[in-house]
Formats: sequence, structure tokens, C-alpha cells
Amino acid sequence: MRLYLFCLTGILFALFGWNLSQSLLFEAGFLNTLPIPEMITYPLMTSSLCLGIVITELFVSNPTRPKLNLKRLFFPAFLALLLGSLLGFVGSLLAWLLYAPFNPLSPSLIRIGGWILIGVAVGLTDGLTWWRHSLEAGNPRRFRQRIISSLSIGICISLLAAIGFEYLRTNFTEIPTWLMRFEDPVGFAMLGGLLGLGLGFVGSPSYQVALRAGGGFEYVSKPKLKPSPESQNSSTNGYQETPRPIILSPLSFVISDDDQEEIEEGLSIRLPTRGKIVIGSNSNANIQLPGLPPSPG
Repeated sequence: MRLYLFCLTGILFALFGWNLSQSLLFEAGFLNTLPIPEMITYPLMTSSLCLGIVITELFVSNPTRPKLNLKRLFFPAFLALLLGSLLGFVGSLLAWLLYAPFNPLSPSLIRIGGWILIGVAVGLTDGLTWWRHSLEAGNPRRFRQRIISSLSIGICISLLAAIGFEYLRTNFTEIPTWLMRFEDPVGFAMLGGLLGLGLGFVGSPSYQVALRAGGGFEYVSKPKLKPSPESQNSSTNGYQETPRPIILSPLSFVISDDDQEEIEEGLSIRLPTRGKIVIGSNSNANIQLPGLPPSPG
């Protein structure tokens, strides 16, 4: 379902950005005042796609908290519109410069470069949105991994989509004239759908199913059942130290230092993608809880 939503979002917001740009070009008269139509098309397309991915990432990752998502939406949405407009304008400016008669590059290569910038903007926005709302972003290694993955997917998919689209429009020459008018929206819809699909794979759950340490993990000591006179007169006042439960590989905490092993109340534990975990009191258990019977194995 996650992948379907991301793919559908990419298609719908790509078409929305393209339709909005066409309205401004033809209805508002910008077509006659701008050097190339990409000056309007690229910024609107890129910012629209970025905004769609931001909204989907936020609401799909926290589907049970719509009000909280709306409160968190302002900054990611502002960032998406800013980055999308900026990189889209850079792409359109480069296209304008490269469309000069003396430039040896073909228009196809120029369009491929513009689509790659769209992928960069969408991938970067997706990574930064994840950083703003995800618990995992507290881990610097996980944050770097997500940013690099989002950017890589955005660049690779936009490159493949652009090459595929240029191949189709070059080799299929017998397309009816009336259908050629839909060439641009079909191409941008394909780009948006593939970007959404790829970024949906990147964010596919690393820990959406996780254990949350609840009440009972906050104590570090408990009273003895039969306190001795010595312990009553000591500084422990009849209390004996009880170690916190320990967590071992392949489990890890969603946010914490990599060296932390003791469970505390409120910490989320990332479950492995496959296999099983053992909870018990011996050294082979993945989660060691004092006082439990020895775990099998």
C-alpha cells in the first residue's frame, strides 16, 4: 500500500504542476514574456513533486496522528517549495543557456539534465522530511544513510526515466498528431510515478513494527524481600541494585548511542526484518530480563 500511495502521489502532483504551469504560460500570458517555457514549467513541476512527496512521507509514516502531522507539515512543506523552486529555476536557467545556437549539446541531453535536477530536489526533500519527523534521525549514521539513499534514488530514477522517455519519443514516430499534444504530461507523470515508487522503496519500513519499552524499565533498584539489619542500617536502606534489562544484537535502539545496551522506559527497539528474537535471562537471549526463567537455547 505504501508503494502504491507514493507512486500515485508522484503521478498526481506531477500532473498538477504541469497543468499549473500551462495555465500560467497560456492563460496568464507568460509564454510571450519568457525566453523558454521551462522557466515556468521546471520550478512548478519540481516544487509540486517535492510537496507531494513530503505530504505522503509525513502522513504514511504516521497514519494514526493526522492532527500532529498537520502541525508538523509547515516547515517540510516550506522547505519542499523552496528547494523545488530553487533547483527548478536552476534547471530552467541552465536549459536557457544551453539552448543557445552555438551549444553543441542536443535538446535531449538538456532535457535529461533538467530531469536529473528534479530528481535531486525530490530526493533531498524526502531525506530532509524524514529527518524532521523520524525517531531514527537521531542516529547520525542512519541519517547519513537515508540522505544518501534518497539522493541516489532520485538521481538514478530521474536519469532512467529521462533516457527512457527520450528513447520513446525518438523511436515511435508514427504517433498521431493529436496524441503528441499529451507528450509532456505523460512524460512528467512517468517521472513522478517512478520517483514516488523509488522513494517509497527507500522508506520501506526499517522499524515501523518495533518494541517500545514501557513501565518497569525505569527502576535501577528494588527492596529486598527480607531486609537484614545490616542492610537497613546501610546507605541502601534495604534496597539492592537490580540491573536494567540488556539488549543484544541483532536488535538495536531506534535512537541512542551505538554503545548503549541497557533498556530504559520510552526507548524504541528496532526489530530485525526477518527471523525471531529470544527474551529470557541467560546470555543467549536477545533481550535479557532478570528474574525470568532461562530462555531456550
